[in-house]
Amino acid sequence: MAHGALSFSSKFSNNSLVIIDCLGGADLQTAIHLRDEIDDAMSESRPGYCRYFKVTSASGFFDILELINTEAQSGLRPILHIELT
Repeated sequence: MAHGALSFSSKFSNNSLVIIDCLGGADLQTAIHLRDEIDDAMSESRPGYCRYFKVTSASGFFDILELINTEAQSGLRPILHIELT
């Protein structure tokens, strides 16, 4: 049985990048580097697009997720980037 080519189409939109930084002080600080690069690239065209949260505990992590969930109910469509060790 011959099979045709697979095709896939998708529409994706977002209005925010949320970086959740769970890295320790001794870790390579890639989340901060990413935030700085995005802020530099988007500073004029989309100010405030990138949001950065430093998290130091499990409860803090879940608090940020709850905040994002609440904001998503009001129109936030984020890309979540989570940095863990």
